[in-house]
This record gives sequence, structure tokens and C-alpha cells, in this order.
Amino acid sequence: MGMFAVFRYTDSMEENQTPSQRDPNQSQQPQSPPPQVPAQQIQEEPVSSQPSFFRTFLSIIEFFGTVALLVFIILSFGLQSFHVVGKSMTPTLQEEDRLLVSKLGKTWGRVTNNAYVPKRGDVIVFKSPVDNLELVKRVIGLPGDRVVLESGKFTVYNDENPKGFNPDNSFQEGQSLEYTAGNVNVVVPETDIFVSGDNRSPGGSLDSRNSLGTVPLENIDGKLILRVLPITDARTF
Repeated sequence: MGMFAVFRYTDSMEENQTPSQRDPNQSQQPQSPPPQVPAQQIQEEPVSSQPSFFRTFLSIIEFFGTVALLVFIILSFGLQSFHVVGKSMTPTLQEEDRLLVSKLGKTWGRVTNNAYVPKRGDVIVFKSPVDNLELVKRVIGLPGDRVVLESGKFTVYNDENPKGFNPDNSFQEGQSLEYTAGNVNVVVPETDIFVSGDNRSPGGSLDSRNSLGTVPLENIDGKLILRVLPITDARTF
């Protein structure tokens, strides 16, 4: 009986112990780890997969603004389209031909603060010194040249060619041009060029052979580089 009482006493002591009196190793139960949250669900703010109307609108405005700026730069400083009115450049160009003119030479001249001087034989577009209309003609005489037109042909005199030469031999179409009408003997000013249409018949072209006179370098828009239309006659210059 005594052994039974002692055994019961010992057992009741363990049951009556307060939490602070129990063995810490026995009182602490293992804790289960926190639930794992899928990576795709961890985000500070909800992100919409569809762009907002305002964002789309701004993107459209930005796109067209960039395109407009590029077009402005190209037209102002790079390339420009013209169409031919009249027959002053036949047979090389025909009425309603669509042309592409390079303005890069003129733009570079502005950047470097030097006048743009085209090459002899170039076909150029410029503003008429008479009425400010856009004209297309061929360069015959450069600044300082003496240009003489007699007996149906041009002769140019300068320091490099004191005996003179025929400027029509400096470009491909010159060999097929007809008799050149007019009589001229002029020294081209240092700030000007002498131009002529390829239509050399009497009254066929308003140019430096007659009332147009020489053309100031500052009036030049650019050099013809391509005939775009008609597509069957497209070619470079």
C-alpha cells in the first residue's frame, strides 16, 4: 500500500506542476512552418495586363510626333520632292515628272558657313531671282567663269581652261542636245552661277541666256538625284 501511495504522489506532482516549473524541453512543441505563398502571388501592387487608355493615347501621340519631327527634318534639311511644270528641260525631263532633290549640300554649307556650289552639269532646283518661283535648270557656268554662247554652242573660259571648253561635254545628255539659241558673253559673278534649260530652242527656256540672268548661290534649293515618276522612266542623276 505504501508503494502504491508513493507512486501516485510522484505522478500527481508532475500533473500539478505549473508551466514555469516544467522542463522547457517538454513544454515547447515543434511549430509547423508558415504556408508557402506562390512566387507569382507576391507583389506589392496589382499589375494590369492591359494598358490603360491614357497610356495608349500617349504612345500614339509620341509615335506620330516622332514621325512628324523626322519628316520635318528630312524635308527641311535632307530631301524634297518636286514635279516638273513646263518643257524647259526637255528632252531630259518631261512635264509632270516627279523629282527627288537632295538638299544635303546646301545644309552642309550652312553648317560650315560656306556657300554651296554645285558641279558643272548638275541639274538643280532654285528660286528664281525674278519672281521667286521654283525652277529646274542645268549648271553651265560656275562663279568666276566667262560664258560665251555663239554659233549655237557654249564655250566656258576660266583659269584652268584659258582656251575654253564646251560645258555640254561634261554631262551625259549634252551630246544629244540640239542647237543652242542665243548670244551671250558674260562673266559670272563670284556669288552666282550660270544656268540653262536643256530645251535650247528659241523661247524654249527662261534661263541665264535671256532675262533670268545669273542665279545667286543662296537661291539654290538642291541637286536633282532621282526621277521617281513615271516609274518606267525612273533614273538617277
